[in-house]
Amino acid sequence: MKRKLKLVISLFYLCVILITDFFLNIFFILKPKLIILYYHSIPKNKIQTFRWQMNSLTKFGCCVNADFTSTSNIHKRCFAVTFDDGFNSVINNALPELEKLQIPCTIFIPANYLGKNPAWDIKGESFDSKEEIINPEKLASLNQSLVKIGSHSLNHPDFTLMNSEIQKMEFIKSKNILEDLVKYRIDLFSFPYGAYNTEAINNAFASGYKFIFTSDPSFCNFSDFLGPTVRGRIPADTSDSNVEFVVKILGGYTWISKYINLKKRFKSIFKINLNIFYCCIKISP
Repeated sequence: MKRKLKLVISLFYLCVILITDFFLNIFFILKPKLIILYYHSIPKNKIQTFRWQMNSLTKFGCCVNADFTSTSNIHKRCFAVTFDDGFNSVINNALPELEKLQIPCTIFIPANYLGKNPAWDIKGESFDSKEEIINPEKLASLNQSLVKIGSHSLNHPDFTLMNSEIQKMEFIKSKNILEDLVKYRIDLFSFPYGAYNTEAINNAFASGYKFIFTSDPSFCNFSDFLGPTVRGRIPADTSDSNVEFVVKILGGYTWISKYINLKKRFKSIFKINLNIFYCCIKISP
């Protein structure tokens, strides 16, 4: 029921986006929009679905890298494909399909789990816990013209539950391990569970990352400026219906990010007012 309700709201929101863009495009030249998708695993029995999804991306816009910055001579709609965790099912089932269509992708790796099974709390993530993460040798041999590697931390922790020093260790050690393997600079990072705070963002940039990726479902703002940036991503899965997937890649689900931010703001205001109320009670005669 919750999933169907989200889809209905997203369809309505997509209509608003398309109508607004239509009228704005009459008077202004709209800047390209970038939607970044993130997957976890691609089961063998879902290859055909994944193929359809990737074909859909090429029909609705152009596919770029997740750290894409140029806005010249491209479609008004851009897509980037990313994978968290680096499971072998992605390497074996997704990469061949992406190579056929020449769609670049980014794979975020938890460096301490190379060649191992995931031992972290799943927390609603969709994958088989028996899956194995890519091993170091295979990682080093990936086609670099197709695949870009980013860090997904060292141990796949929740960064909101860690102090600053442990955060920095997770950022720097994972970066060093991956750079030793792929022989190029790792400057992309995605947060496990999508969990982060301001301190974690600042520590990631201080550790040498240029592009930080969250799971906040939003359009990405990008320009020719190559400075540090935080980019939201839309969750995608081979269990998505065709309608769900198309609505996602057209931006229909980006209302969720606005809803989350609004809810946080109301909570913050409520907390401040509650504190004021308690203070008034304490000082009242």
